[in-house]
Amino acid sequence: MRIINIIENTAGKNDCIPEHGLCFYVETKKHKILVDTGASGLLVENADQLGIDLADVDTVVITHGHYDHGGGILSFADLNDTATIYISEHAFQKFYSTSRGRRPRYIGLSRKVKDLPQLEILEDGVTKIDDELTIFSDIGDRYENPQTNSTLFIKEGSELVEDDFRHEQCLVVSSGGKKILFSGCAHNGIQNIMDKYVSIFKSEPDAVISGFHTARDRGYSKEDIKEIRNIAKDLAEYESVYYTGHCTGVEPFEEMQKILKDQIKYVHCGDEIKFGDSRKSRSRSRDMDIDDDIDNNIDDDEEETRTSRSRSSRASRRKEEPESAPRERRSSRAKEAVESRPKEKASSRESSREKEAVVSKPKEASNSRVKQAVVSKPKETAAAKKKDAEHVKSKETAPAKKEDTVVVRAEDTVRAKYRRITETLIKRGLSFTSMESCTSGLIASLITDTEGASAVMKGAYITYSNEAKVLHGVPKETIDKYGVYSYETAEDMAFSAGAIYEADVAIGVTGTMGNTDPSNDDSVPGEVYFAIASKFGNRSYHANIPPKHSRYEYKLAVAELVADKLIEIIGK
Repeated sequence: MRIINIIENTAGKNDCIPEHGLCFYVETKKHKILVDTGASGLLVENADQLGIDLADVDTVVITHGHYDHGGGILSFADLNDTATIYISEHAFQKFYSTSRGRRPRYIGLSRKVKDLPQLEILEDGVTKIDDELTIFSDIGDRYENPQTNSTLFIKEGSELVEDDFRHEQCLVVSSGGKKILFSGCAHNGIQNIMDKYVSIFKSEPDAVISGFHTARDRGYSKEDIKEIRNIAKDLAEYESVYYTGHCTGVEPFEEMQKILKDQIKYVHCGDEIKFGDSRKSRSRSRDMDIDDDIDNNIDDDEEETRTSRSRSSRASRRKEEPESAPRERRSSRAKEAVESRPKEKASSRESSREKEAVVSKPKEASNSRVKQAVVSKPKETAAAKKKDAEHVKSKETAPAKKEDTVVVRAEDTVRAKYRRITETLIKRGLSFTSMESCTSGLIASLITDTEGASAVMKGAYITYSNEAKVLHGVPKETIDKYGVYSYETAEDMAFSAGAIYEADVAIGVTGTMGNTDPSNDDSVPGEVYFAIASKFGNRSYHANIPPKHSRYEYKLAVAELVADKLIEIIGK
């Protein structure tokens, strides 16, 4: 059996490009499998770098309905329309995140995924595909789920309700005398998943390949560290070897490694997992003293009285309700998260005009290709407020990154970026289009300023009004439901322009410049959404532009943000 990581947050010892997401390639005697597809079409490029022919894949399993695990499905389907894609019936809901205190942002799958003819939509329970592959869901909740789930929601009507993760499913691969459990992010709790596995197979898996969803983007409290250690102690009761990464986070992994030693390993982008005789013996598990040195770091008032490392000690950390208790979706935490954010009335809108434009750093190792909504703190000094700067900050990622400041470039620099983009489009034989609102065609103009642009520019739209957007393919329902200033509208603008012109790369831009939009109540000065739909995947972004002296400066600032993302996607 071969298992190779195609997508993960961190770079390995090869030329694969990491992104915030997960994708594994598995090769058995009977099958060539993808477990998840990462956040974008990057899996195509990395697979080629690793010598993996995605056209030979016969089975795809999507572990849950978040974009960082299913964002590459459409790119894969463009190359391979015969592989069966197994996905939960619950994976097509509208999933949102409020991480880092942001307002809700969409983190679900593209609406086009459900139309793929090779989908096999699974109901809750156990599905045995053949003697090598089994998929199971309906995990159960004997143990508490990861606390990091608290920022993840499902949108039902106009209300955000807490995600119950019924859309999460696990794959078990039985080959070469070993059973390998793949579990995506383990949103249902890795202890619950292990319990479910044992109840089905009456044994323990030889290896578990999964994120544990313990990563936090703003440091770890003592309670967080305690939860992480308790997870590790529970996992130590099994003989399985754990291969982890992505949503586990580097610091939680290091904490777990103090307990699990060589029983846990971190998998980087491009790594191949090779199984040896690395399962520890049960006697070693029973005799190993894992409490003394580590738990002395926790304050005395936080200490728990621990008994033996038997399964009865694991049961002591189970939830009080019985295992058979029905799971109920709760909306209280969702309401708290939403209601705790400042109301976007006139005063808050005025203050938002002093916030800086924020997008992710180009070519950032761990998360350069992610959907994100970003807002930074205002500058504190008068001198600093006069500077046009972008505070660069990345989305959820494994290793912490230092924050950098990027000065907003002059017009000549922006034009140089678009000259490079156009030359790259020509060199790679890629066609281009755009549907622009607030930038009024500036991006299309910058693309065509370079000699030879007629080879790539298919055409472009300026859709300044809602009616113009609808006239050129944006569903009115999208604008009515999500607002004209939203990820969804920007995405549909890009999708529509790309579909009409059959372009390889399409841009959609919507936002408000210096003043509020009298035609749309949800406008916030300086707030912009833009999307890039391409053969390499679909991504969308949000930014707040600091106050400018003119509308042209606003447009130029947005054009530069788009340029940085285009350079990431198509190369230099």
